[in-house]
Amino acid sequence: MSTKESELNRLIDKLCDGQNEEYKIFIKKMLLSMSDGDKWAKLSKLNDLTAKIKTKKN
Repeated sequence: MSTKESELNRLIDKLCDGQNEEYKIFIKKMLLSMSDGDKWAKLSKLNDLTAKIKTKKN
């Protein structure tokens, strides 16, 4: 196991304290998939768009 992966596992363990193993696996897969490419930027754009839609409704 690489240092990065063990660091990620420690972080997930800390964040998911008290949760079941399936939840921890889900969070790890989500973080790993988001770190691939520019998905964080796309998620940020989606969040901005959602916020604009919500403000228009009000």
